[in-house]
Amino acid sequence: MEGDNGANWSDDSSQEDHNLLDDLYFNGGSYHTENGLDNDESDADSIEVLPEAYVYSVEIDNNLLGLYQTDDEMNDNNDQEDEDDVSGSGEYEADDEDHEYEEGSDNEDSDSLLVNNPDDQSELNSPDSYSFPNVSHVHHMQRASDLLMAVSLGSEPNKSRIIKQATDSMLELVKMATTSDPLWQRRGTGEMEILNGLQYLRQFGSFDSTMEAIIKMVENGEHQLSQNHDPLENQNMPPLATILAFEPLHIEATREFGFVNATAPTIVKLFMDMDLWCNAFPTIVARATPLGILQHGVPADNYDGMLKVMTAEFHQSSPLVPARQSYFARHSKRLTNGSWAVVDVSLESLFPYPHVQFRRRPSGCLIQEIPNGVSMVTWVEHVESDNRWVHPIFQPIVNSGLAFGAQRWVAMINRHCHWTEALMDRTIYRDPAAFFPRAGRNSLLRVAERMTRGFFKNISSCSDNANAWLPLPAPISGNEDIRFRFGDLLILPGRDARSTVIFTTSLRLPVPPKILFDFLADYRMRVQWDLLSDDRFVQELGYVRTGEIPENKVSVLQVKFANAIEILYIQENFADPTGSYVVFAPVDTAAMSAIMNGENPELVTIMPSGFSILPDKAPGNGPVGSILTIAFKTADNHLSSENYVPAEVLRTIDGVLTTTIYKIRKAFFADNDV
Repeated sequence: MEGDNGANWSDDSSQEDHNLLDDLYFNGGSYHTENGLDNDESDADSIEVLPEAYVYSVEIDNNLLGLYQTDDEMNDNNDQEDEDDVSGSGEYEADDEDHEYEEGSDNEDSDSLLVNNPDDQSELNSPDSYSFPNVSHVHHMQRASDLLMAVSLGSEPNKSRIIKQATDSMLELVKMATTSDPLWQRRGTGEMEILNGLQYLRQFGSFDSTMEAIIKMVENGEHQLSQNHDPLENQNMPPLATILAFEPLHIEATREFGFVNATAPTIVKLFMDMDLWCNAFPTIVARATPLGILQHGVPADNYDGMLKVMTAEFHQSSPLVPARQSYFARHSKRLTNGSWAVVDVSLESLFPYPHVQFRRRPSGCLIQEIPNGVSMVTWVEHVESDNRWVHPIFQPIVNSGLAFGAQRWVAMINRHCHWTEALMDRTIYRDPAAFFPRAGRNSLLRVAERMTRGFFKNISSCSDNANAWLPLPAPISGNEDIRFRFGDLLILPGRDARSTVIFTTSLRLPVPPKILFDFLADYRMRVQWDLLSDDRFVQELGYVRTGEIPENKVSVLQVKFANAIEILYIQENFADPTGSYVVFAPVDTAAMSAIMNGENPELVTIMPSGFSILPDKAPGNGPVGSILTIAFKTADNHLSSENYVPAEVLRTIDGVLTTTIYKIRKAFFADNDV
C-alpha cells in the first residue's frame, strides 16, 4: 500500500490463506521503501525512524474530511508529563459569555476561527473574526507547593494535626464500611447503597440536644415550629444550615462490595504506589502528585502505617464534567491478619483555602482476605463537590454518586486485576484463520494500555485541558454541542511538526448501555458507523481477553479496501456496571510488525479515538438509556498555528461527528426518527 509520504508497503493480502499478521511476524517486520531498500525492524530503536503513517480520508457532502490518521500521540513518559502547552484551572464554564463570536470577518473564509492573542498584533487577530480570550497558564501546582511547605521539616505541629486527622479518618472509614442499616440504605432496585445523612450526623457528628431535636423534626417531617415555641427564646441560636454544618457543596456518599482476585497486600500497594495507582485507574485518575511522606510503613518493606500527602485530579470521560482536584492525606494500616484499610481525607479543613470546589471526606476501602488468593473489598466514597458547572446531560449520574462513586472504584480494581492476569496468561484466543504470535502479546497489551490512558486524558477536563476546550461556532455545529482543543505537536524524524486536534461531543440515546456497547464493540458492525469502513470488509486478526465477559478484550482489526490497501487498528473494549468504552487507534504495518515481534511498545506512537458509554441515570429510576461521548484525535497540516483554525478544519470536525452520530442513530431507529 502507498502512504502519503510515498512509501510503498509490501502487501500479500491478495493471496488466499495468507494473513497479514503472518507477514508481520515471519518477515521479521521488514518493509520496502520507494528506493527499494529493506529496513529490518528487529531492533526496537528502528521504530523511531518509521516513515510518516498514511492518512485516510473520505468525501462526504462534497467536503474532504480527514478522518483518521495512523500517527499516534507521542510517548508521554508514562503519562507523567503534560501532553499540551496549555493548562487550565480545571473549571468548566457553563456558558459561553466570555467567548466572542463576531460576524463579518475580513479573512478568506468567514467560518474560520481565530483564537485571540493579545500579544499578537497581526491581522489574524483583527476584531472582525470569531475569537476567544487567550488561555493563560494557571499554576495549579502553587497550592500543592504551599501544602508541601506546611508539612515540611520544621512544621511538626502541622504534621501532628495531619497524623491525627488521618488516624481519626481511618476509624471512621472502618466503622462506615462495617455498619449496615440504618446508616446505609438501598436505592431503587437495591443496586446502590447510599448514605443516610441524618444517621451519619448522629453517629459521627458532634451535636447537642438542639441538633438532636432538629434531626427528629426532619425525620418526622415537622417543618413548622410548635405552637408553644417562644420566638424570643434562644434568639442567638445559629441558622439551621450552620448547625448542621451544611455548605454549598453537594454531598455524595456511596458504598460498594466486591470480590477481587488479588491478595490484600497487592491491593494496598495498588493505592500506595503512585505510578501504579495512576496506571491502574485511567478512567478515574487524571493525574497525581506525591507531596511528601509523613510516616513510613512498619516494617519498612510494607505499607502498614504509611501516611503520605498528595494531590490528585479525578475526571470523567467528557469535558462537560469538571475534573475534581483534591489535596489529601492517604493512610494505610493493617488491622488484623489478612485485613487492611486505606483511607483518604482532604486537608482543606486544616489548611483553609478559598473557593474549595471539592473535598474528600474519609473515603477508601476495607480489604479482607479470603481463601484462594481472593479478597473482599468494601469501598466507601464520601465527598463534597460543587456540581453547578456539570452539563445538564450528566447531572443525574453525577448527583446520584454513580459517576464518581464507590461502584466505579470497585469495578476499576477488578478491571486492573483482570488486566494483570491477561499479561501473565499465555493462552492465545484467535480466529482459526488468524495467527497471533506469542511474542507480541505483552507488547500489544502495553500499547493498548497507553492508548486507553491517553484517550481518557485527552477528552477529560483535567487542569491540563480544561480552559483549552473551545466550542465549535454555532453556524457550523448546528444543534450538536461540539468541543475541540489542540493536542500535542506530532513530531516524526525527518518530517515537519504537525498540530493535532481533539474533538468530541456527548449526546443522550434511548438505547440501553449494554446494547449500544455490543453494537460499537463488534467489529462486524463497524461498517455501520465508521466512515472509513463503509462497504469494506473488516476482519479481526486476533485478540487477547482482558476480563470475565467475552467482550472485554484487546483486538487487532483489519479493514480491507477494494484496491487491497489496508487499515490496521488496535482496539480495546471493556465494560462494567458503571460504564463501557471502545477505544481504538490506527497503526501502520511497520509499527504492527514491531508490536508482533515483542519490541518496545513505548516507541510506537498512537493517536487514540473512541466512545464512552455511560448510563443516563442511576439504577432504580426507570428505564436506563445511554450518554454516548464520541471523541477523535487527528493531525492536520492546515493547523499551522494555534491562533488560527481554518474553516476547512472546522467543517471537518463538524462533518465527522455529525455523520458518525447520524449513522449510529440510523442503526437503531427508523429514518424518520434519526
